[in-house]
Amino acid sequence: KITPEPLKDLIWAQEQFAVEGYPSLDGCCWLGMGANGRVFRVKPMDRMAATMAAATICPLALKLVNGQKNVDNLKTEFHALRSAHTAGCPVVEVLRDVEESEDSNRAAYLMKPAGNPISVNTEEDCNTIFEKLALLHHSGFTHGDPRLANAITTNDGKILWIDMRESRDGKVQDDSFSSHCLDDARKLSRSILKLSAQESLPISVHNVDK
Repeated sequence: KITPEPLKDLIWAQEQFAVEGYPSLDGCCWLGMGANGRVFRVKPMDRMAATMAAATICPLALKLVNGQKNVDNLKTEFHALRSAHTAGCPVVEVLRDVEESEDSNRAAYLMKPAGNPISVNTEEDCNTIFEKLALLHHSGFTHGDPRLANAITTNDGKILWIDMRESRDGKVQDDSFSSHCLDDARKLSRSILKLSAQESLPISVHNVDK
């Protein structure tokens, strides 16, 4: 159930994106809430879906934030995702542009696909998600916060990164960029092993991204 306050934000977002025919609030559901906003699963409006091939129709994710600082963070995240997607990285595709209220206190963007939470249960799962992180790094990007909560799996089994607000663009891949890549690997390892930032890793990850 979506409570009245988020519903007002959803209606505002629908008005901003309606010129493109999406999103419809019919069947909308809450996907999650992090430090920087709320995410909802939405779908194209009927009039838009009618013009699309059935194979291209998929649930979208709508991210909404409130507050000037969160709006600024959302813009940073949006542009990082767009740059990484353009470079062919395994990340969600952001649509159109960030929509922002006149008072700059509310903003939203759409991405696809909505995806599902990811779980790592086997050594193969572990290797696969580290490979997706390495693809980011080899394309000149760090994620910044590559916890499992910031990755999704698609209906056809692909793994995509989301929430790249803390990403760094390593156009000049110097020692600093390498250090951030190692930080990524450590954060992902801790997430998989369910360790806090204060707990030591039981194994070395110094070579995991090489």
